[in-house]
Amino acid sequence: MSLYFLKEETTPPAVENAGTQERRHPLARILLASVVILVAAGVQASGLLLPQEIRLLRLLGIAFPPPSPTILLTLATGENGHPDPMEAALALRGLSMLHPALILHATGIAPATESNQLLEGLKEQVRERGIPLIEAKVAKDPAETVTYRPVPLCRYRTPGQTEGKDRLPVVSGSAPPEGTARYFPGEATRPGFLPLLFRTTTREIAGSLWWDALLQGSPNAPVWLVADRFLILPNHTVLLFTEGGTAATETTEGFHPVPLDDFLLRIEEKERGSLSPGFDALWDGAVVVIGPSSLEPAVRSLTGLRALASRGALSLTNQLILSVLLVALAATALSLIRRPAVGVALLILLGGAAAGWWCLHQGILPPILPWIAALAGATAGVLWPSRRRR
Repeated sequence: MSLYFLKEETTPPAVENAGTQERRHPLARILLASVVILVAAGVQASGLLLPQEIRLLRLLGIAFPPPSPTILLTLATGENGHPDPMEAALALRGLSMLHPALILHATGIAPATESNQLLEGLKEQVRERGIPLIEAKVAKDPAETVTYRPVPLCRYRTPGQTEGKDRLPVVSGSAPPEGTARYFPGEATRPGFLPLLFRTTTREIAGSLWWDALLQGSPNAPVWLVADRFLILPNHTVLLFTEGGTAATETTEGFHPVPLDDFLLRIEEKERGSLSPGFDALWDGAVVVIGPSSLEPAVRSLTGLRALASRGALSLTNQLILSVLLVALAATALSLIRRPAVGVALLILLGGAAAGWWCLHQGILPPILPWIAALAGATAGVLWPSRRRR
C-alpha cells in the first residue's frame, strides 16, 4: 500500500529576504552613484584639480589653444635707476604701428619729468588708435593723495577674521569709483611672487599693474577672495593667495623678451616696406610690458598665471544641468538589465568623448571627473545588473 504525502509548497524566508534585498540593492547603488557624480562635479567646478587635469591632458598629447603672447619690451636703466623717458617714447611709437591687446607701462617714471612731453603725446596717440595703455602711478611726494582704480572683488571673510587682521598690504591713497591709477609694486620680493591686490588707507581694495594683465579681456568678471587665502578667478581657477599676491611657476611658454634695439630695428624695416609676417603676428593680440629687464621674473610669473586664467570653464548652471543629466543616465543604467545597460554605458562613453573633444576645441577644460563618475556607475549596472520585478 502506497502512501502519498502532500507537501505544502512554501517559500523559505531566506529566499524572500534575498528577493527583497535584490530589489532594494539598485536603489542604494543609484544613490551612491548620484552622490559620487555630484561630488565630482563640485570638485570640477571648484577648479581645485585644474593644474593636475591640465598636466594629465598634456601627458595624453592634448593641449589647449595657447593664450596670447606675453612680451617684455626691455629698456635700459639710467643712472637714476629708471629707464630713459625717450626710450619709452620710442617703444610706444613702434607699438602704435602694431596691434597689441594691452600695453603695461611699467617703467616707474614719475608723470612730470624732463623731456616727458613727447612721451605723454605718444601715450595719447596709442590710446587714440584703440590700444589700451595702462601706466603705473608713482607718487613723488609720500603725502600725495593717489586715486587708484577700484577692483570689482567679492571678498568673503571668515567670522573670526577682523579688520585688524587684514592680510592685504596697505598703500597710501584712496580708490573711489572714478579712480584710474594703478599701483606699481616694483620688482618682486621673492622669485615667482606676483603682487596683485592692495588695500588703500581708506579701506578700499585696489589692483596692481599686473591685475589688469591677469584679467585681460574680462576686467569686470567676478573674482572671489575667500578668507584672504584663496583667489578664485572667473574660470573657477583657485590660486593660493598671501601678502596680496600669489606665487606662480615661471614659464617660458608664451613669454618673449625683446630688447628695445632689436624692436626698433624691425620697426624701421617695417617703415621701409619690408614684409615681416612673423614679426607682426607676434604682437597681434599680445600683452606687452614696457620696463627694465629686472622685471623678467615677474613677467614670467604673469605669463603662467595668464595661461591658467585663459582656460575656459563651464558656468555653474551648465555644470548643474550636466550633473543632472549624468545622474539620470547612471540611474537608468543601474536599473536596467544587461543589454540596455551596455547601451547606456556606451552612450556615456561616446557622448563624453565627443563633448570633451568639442570643449577642447573651444578652449574649455572638459568636465572629466563627472563623466568618469557617471561611466563608473553605468559600468556597475553592466557588471552587476539587477533583476526586474515580475
